[in-house]
Amino acid sequence: MLKKLFYLYIVFSFQSIFAGLELDSCADSAMVLIMHQQYEQAHTYLGKVLAENPNNADALYMDLTIDATELLDYESYPIYGNKALQSADTILQKIDNLLSISPKDEKTKLLFYKANIFGFMGLVLAKQGDWLLGIKKARVSVKLLKEVVELDPTYSDASLGIGMYNYYVGQHLRWLPFMSTRAREGLADIEKAAFANSPFSFGAKHNLAWILIENREYYRADSVISLVLEQFPHNSIFLGTKARIALLNRQYEQAIDLAQQLTQRSKNRTPKNFCDLISAYQIIIAALETQEKWEECQQSINKALSIKVPAESKKISYIEKHLKYIHNSKERINNK
Repeated sequence: MLKKLFYLYIVFSFQSIFAGLELDSCADSAMVLIMHQQYEQAHTYLGKVLAENPNNADALYMDLTIDATELLDYESYPIYGNKALQSADTILQKIDNLLSISPKDEKTKLLFYKANIFGFMGLVLAKQGDWLLGIKKARVSVKLLKEVVELDPTYSDASLGIGMYNYYVGQHLRWLPFMSTRAREGLADIEKAAFANSPFSFGAKHNLAWILIENREYYRADSVISLVLEQFPHNSIFLGTKARIALLNRQYEQAIDLAQQLTQRSKNRTPKNFCDLISAYQIIIAALETQEKWEECQQSINKALSIKVPAESKKISYIEKHLKYIHNSKERINNK
């Protein structure tokens, strides 16, 4: 139950790290680079902004957003999580300093940034297996988000994180009175954020889609993901999710086509995304095996197992899980 409840923080951290920014040239330009998964270029751009103004809170926050997205993209928490935590701690100290000297009308936004930094730290710690410390950080995050709403009840981005909290607590404790109502209210807040007229709703759409997947509402999940892919057709985070939805929805040919696109995208990236690459092959193999296309399936298994995954990437549980599935598929086919 403890891990299930903490899942809510893992889910909403990706979204909330994008939210709450005013649309200025700094945030807008950085966001475009992030959605194109051009992380190094985004860091370089924000480095120039911060060289001119080291106290630019939006740039500081977006700089952490790059780390958060890249970790999610590559699922590289076991490899680079500690470095990201150090960066988050440094930015947190700067945000705290700005909070102490900023005018009242700036404090709400800065408090929101602080809340999401704690949420991000909780996410990384949980991904690294330190659930208890991760939960402590995440609880601080939710507490701060509630303070933001008290300061400004119209601050919808803060309400989103609280909505995610209410949804997952309501879901996992639905046997208690009134918890189902709490979950519905939470989901309504999430949907509102996902369809808000804001460039920072991309993460909300990603989270909403996975909630719909959990509830087996595959067509709705696909429509949400497709909205993002219309703008950023090569974003592998959303492309991989769309392929996974197609597989779950038994649209096997579409799943294979999307997964093949993902393999090409993964191979062409620097650094190569082994997480996406192995995941894509797992989708292809699962689709072919379900259709009993044994020869094609065996070929895909051989291709997948010929990939030289670096030792450090094998530490990633996502890769480990999919490699295990591929090995099991090989055994199943060999035993036929």
